[in-house]
Amino acid sequence: MRSLGRKLLLSGGLLLAALCLGLLGWRLLVSDRFLDGIARPCLQRYATSRLQAEVQAERLVWQDGGLNLAGLRVARVDRYRFSLDRLRVIPSLAGLLRRHLPAVEILNPRLEVIPSPASNEVFGIPAEPPLTIGRLTVRGGSLAYLHAGHPLVMQDISFSMHGEAAFAFVLSASLRGRDAIPMESRGTGRWHDGIRLALSVLNWQGRSLLRKPVLLSLPAGRGKGQLQFSVAFGRISRGDVQVWLEALSLALPLPDELDFAVDDVRVCADWRPTGLAARLRLGPGLVRWPKLALPLASLTLDVTKGDGLWRGGGNFVLDPETTGELAFEAGPDGRRGNLTLTVTDPVALQERILGRVPAPVAGAVRLEARGELSGEAPAVFFAVRGGPGKRPRPGALLDVSELTLQGQLARSPRQWRVDAVASLAGGKLATLNGTSDQMQVAAGPVSWSRLRRLLPPARRPAWLQDAQGLTGEATLQRDRRGWTAEALLQADRVATLHGGLRTVVLKGRLLAEDGRLAFSSCHLRGRVVHRQGGEGDLRARFDAVVRPDGGWDARIGDLDFGPLEWMRPDGLAGLTGGRLHLEGRICRADRTSPTEMLLHGRVAVEEALWGAWYGELRDLPLDFRVFAGWDPRLARLELIDLKLDAGSLVVIRGEGQRHKARLSMQGRIQIDDLNTAWNGNGRVLLRELRPVLADLDLHGGAEVRFALDGEPGQWRLAGTCRLRDLSADWPRARLSAQGVRGLIPLDLALPAGRLRDVPLRRARLDIDRLAWGPVRLTEATVPLAVSTNRMLLSAPLELNLGGGKVGIRQLQAGYAESGPQLLSEIRMESIDLQTLTADLGMVPMEGEVNADLGRISYVGGVLRSDGEVLLKAFDGELRMRNLQLDPFSLGLPQLQADITFAGIDLYRLTRTFAFGAVNGVVDGRLDGLRLYGTTPSHFTGQLQTRLDGRRNISVKALNNLSILSQGGLSAALSRGVYRFIDFYRYRRIGVRCELAEDVFTLRGVARPGSERYLVDGGLLPPKIDILAPAQPISFREMLRRLQRLDRAGRGGD
Repeated sequence: MRSLGRKLLLSGGLLLAALCLGLLGWRLLVSDRFLDGIARPCLQRYATSRLQAEVQAERLVWQDGGLNLAGLRVARVDRYRFSLDRLRVIPSLAGLLRRHLPAVEILNPRLEVIPSPASNEVFGIPAEPPLTIGRLTVRGGSLAYLHAGHPLVMQDISFSMHGEAAFAFVLSASLRGRDAIPMESRGTGRWHDGIRLALSVLNWQGRSLLRKPVLLSLPAGRGKGQLQFSVAFGRISRGDVQVWLEALSLALPLPDELDFAVDDVRVCADWRPTGLAARLRLGPGLVRWPKLALPLASLTLDVTKGDGLWRGGGNFVLDPETTGELAFEAGPDGRRGNLTLTVTDPVALQERILGRVPAPVAGAVRLEARGELSGEAPAVFFAVRGGPGKRPRPGALLDVSELTLQGQLARSPRQWRVDAVASLAGGKLATLNGTSDQMQVAAGPVSWSRLRRLLPPARRPAWLQDAQGLTGEATLQRDRRGWTAEALLQADRVATLHGGLRTVVLKGRLLAEDGRLAFSSCHLRGRVVHRQGGEGDLRARFDAVVRPDGGWDARIGDLDFGPLEWMRPDGLAGLTGGRLHLEGRICRADRTSPTEMLLHGRVAVEEALWGAWYGELRDLPLDFRVFAGWDPRLARLELIDLKLDAGSLVVIRGEGQRHKARLSMQGRIQIDDLNTAWNGNGRVLLRELRPVLADLDLHGGAEVRFALDGEPGQWRLAGTCRLRDLSADWPRARLSAQGVRGLIPLDLALPAGRLRDVPLRRARLDIDRLAWGPVRLTEATVPLAVSTNRMLLSAPLELNLGGGKVGIRQLQAGYAESGPQLLSEIRMESIDLQTLTADLGMVPMEGEVNADLGRISYVGGVLRSDGEVLLKAFDGELRMRNLQLDPFSLGLPQLQADITFAGIDLYRLTRTFAFGAVNGVVDGRLDGLRLYGTTPSHFTGQLQTRLDGRRNISVKALNNLSILSQGGLSAALSRGVYRFIDFYRYRRIGVRCELAEDVFTLRGVARPGSERYLVDGGLLPPKIDILAPAQPISFREMLRRLQRLDRAGRGGD
């Protein structure tokens, strides 16, 4: 027992001694003198050697139950810098024996990494961790990747981990930029035969990104790992991307005006040692540019990597009418890809993108592109094909359904080159060749029958019937200002509805700069041919500018057309030597502004024919000036100033507007000197149409101010006509007027309808002197009143005629549906026939004229009277009824009347007209008399002498009657006993005659029961019978016989 006690005592003493020694050793190890004086320098030297970096530690002490390292600095100038404020390790003896630390705390670690060229060194991952940590805590950390151009800084890093081989962790930090980007992640891990991490939570800017955990597997050794993740960003906008790039010190490589937003952004990937499989999905989105919005309905892109090749493919939908597919492949031998874009409704796409449709087209478009970027000569092959549209587009300007463009883009050592061919309806249309600095375009030859397929049927101009030999070529060059093109367009023949063009050439220069198109030195020439035979040369020189805002400006240097030679097929209209010269400017400020035009020029014609009118116009050019504006949105044409100047003839000025179908215009027509205007060119213009005006002379001046308003089918013209000292001398019409002055209102409405009573406008016409044949008016004021379509004489007017008076009452002139109208009442009183015949230059006659013409009307171009004219002469009476006068229709006046006469003393009548003396009294009538000028064209007449009183007829009268009948009587009267007789008795003279269409029928009714005897000599000698012609004769022949009448022979005159 004693031995056992001693052993126990010895063992206890040794254990106590060992414990004391242990405590003494531990106390020595954790003493500041050992830790900071011995261990810290050794650690610095060891770390410096291993890391090949400068290592400094300010203090290593045991404090608060753990080992504390403060002020650690590790720096490798060309690679990194690391520092921390404090590292606290809480060890345990058992843990150290198991390579386990219960807890590690790191405060304010800071790591700065400096990029360096890639190293071929590969680090392996241990199969197991060198030691395990029960709880790791990091607070206040920061990480800076000091890239020269794009540094990356993470701050406020906090990390906590607990566990050993299997562990859980939480990480939070913020990405520093203009605005800090907070981020947080949680997950679990395991370090056994490599590292495996499962990230279950990833929050970015407060949004959860993970749709399922991120799996990262890094095998032990130097093997390749595996990464699986699926993230959903939700909605990403330009602002989000800009913040992220700023955190990376990157600028957003997009214009400031570009904005975008995409919903439901999803990315998933599976990166294995054998390759990569990833998918990107985008939901609805929108890209906005000023006045542009590009929609995106969806996008799906799959990317894989394997066998050294990157492959990808997917599809996208911009809108329901626009879809596409893409695919690519990249590897050591090059890169290639395909793109297909199908637009079934280009109009809808334009509406979505631009908010408007600047180029409405019919048809669908499909783009196919294939690119090969391998080697030193990359190329892109493309084809744009048109096809039938999904729906009809009535307002389309272009039809691309049969248009195809095929070609390739090839990269030369210095630039890209394009070679393309455009086809239409299966036939070649144009070629395009060149580089990014210079292009050559050549089109045609093509006919209109094929080219018109580019236009929808509703847009094909009806006036353009055909065109042959259409060709074009252009050279495009790019310099610092933009693109410049020298273009030439030609056509052999262009056929229109009314003619066409031949040998058409258009050439000029086009400059495209900052969205602005400038056309300069443009020349157009061709031969204009009218379907009815007229033709002339057309030449034009112009410049134009088209601006991005829709404005444009065209300046016409000069446009010349002529000489024009034209004759209508029927020969009733034509002209020679026609010429047009035009200069001016046409412009529009922007696409919403009206088009303005300021044009001036001259129209000249040498000779012109129109129906019965012919004029030599070489001395009468027409100068014009037009300043106008056209607003297509309102369909309104505004005429700001119009001037037509026909030299000394007339000047017309006007202004107004046309809105849709309604026209409103005001202006004036001015003739300052009627004498110069009429004698210079006015007489020439009218002398063929109205020969009766050939000897008319005019003096004075006139001015018409007018206002025209209305629309087709309904017009209103109002204004005034001022006459200034108007004088006229018309010998043929025996008209003379001096000193005519006045301001006459004008008021005309069409259609006229029935004349109605409307308010009157009063006027007056002052006349110094008026003479129309025997009619006289001196120092008179004619009161007038004017209303719509009507002018009337507001007071009776009295004229002098043959020593008598002519009274005019209720005179009114107007215009109705049937044409011009005239109404009046005229009476003639005590007109001396001898004075009247002397004034008219007629055979002097004695008697008196009185007339009550009753109601006189001018309707349908004919002047009618329901009254009568009474002529008392030759001791008898002559009455004229049913008077009608057509003064204008055939160039000469046409008069119609019915005439009756009674009790005419033949002796006084025949002596007056030197016909040969005839005694007797005659009665008769003339019905349906028509005079063309002074020549009868129709009548039916009858006359008979009375059976009482003295009835003798002279030889001269007999001879003249014989001439008018059938001749032969003069020879009989000169033979035998007849040559001693001067007068013969007759029983009766009776004549019935008819004239119709130059056929004159003469019948004798002097003897009852017979139509042969013009003169019945009776039963007692000496007597002579005169017979009527057996057959009708031409009235022209009768007129020739009248010219042979003997007015000076013997026979008792």
